Amino acid sequence: MESRLGEVITEYMNAEIVLGTVNDPSSALQGLKSTFLYVRARREPFKYGFPRLQVTGSDASVDSWIEKTYVTSTLEKLIRSGMVERSDDGTMQAAQPGVIMSESYIKLHTMMELFK
Repeated sequence: MESRLGEVITEYMNAEIVLGTVNDPSSALQGLKSTFLYVRARREPFKYGFPRLQVTGSDASVDSWIEKTYVTSTLEKLIRSGMVERSDDGTMQAAQPGVIMSESYIKLHTMMELFK
């Protein structure tokens, strides 16, 4: 059994920001650590895209990869797309389009098309 959360990680993170359970990268990582995706990616990192060139799949390297792949890049994508706003102190809050996206269960690429 494998997690499918990675396929909708952008929508998941956006919803957590809208709900207020995520307001910075640290809380995003903490929330991700409570998911089945995190458990499976730590146990079978190569199935989730961990680079095979990194022969050591040490816990630290896998954790760093999970943070970069599922947290940092996702939050940056939400900020660049205008769904989330980041203040000078690094905290984040949902922008109105992000709220609409979450409440209407719209995928990010669809929201971006609507903005065009």
